[in-house]
Amino acid sequence: HTPEGEDLVLIGQGMASRNAWADDLGAVARRLPDESERVCSRVRRLLQRPVSNLDVQLVAELVAHLALHEHEGAILVFVPGWQEIADVIKELEKRQRRNDQRWRILPLHSSVSPDGQRLVFQPAEAGERKIVVSTNIAETSVTLDD
Repeated sequence: HTPEGEDLVLIGQGMASRNAWADDLGAVARRLPDESERVCSRVRRLLQRPVSNLDVQLVAELVAHLALHEHEGAILVFVPGWQEIADVIKELEKRQRRNDQRWRILPLHSSVSPDGQRLVFQPAEAGERKIVVSTNIAETSVTLDD
């Protein structure tokens, strides 16, 4: 939970740290109470995979699920590097074309211009969901107000 009491969902893992509940299917199921055992099992496997084997489609599926079923607010996705950012954004853009939601999908990486980096801190417009895909190095230093 965040200090404001809202749920925080982490997608992925770093090489040096491991998601504490990734090994426990029951813990994953408790975090995703409305999902089938199949979905929970896939999420658990995603959390256990080495970073080099990131399942971009599963990450995009989970983000799409959060965007459709969770309350308003930005979704932060942390991945290892620029290639994974590009791959996740490409998959999210495909999924966005197949649904009727408005998503503002933004990359956050040191190679993005300062003006581009500032865009992630601007609030989403009414009826729009902001999705920021960033490297996991920013995991401890990025806070979005929405």
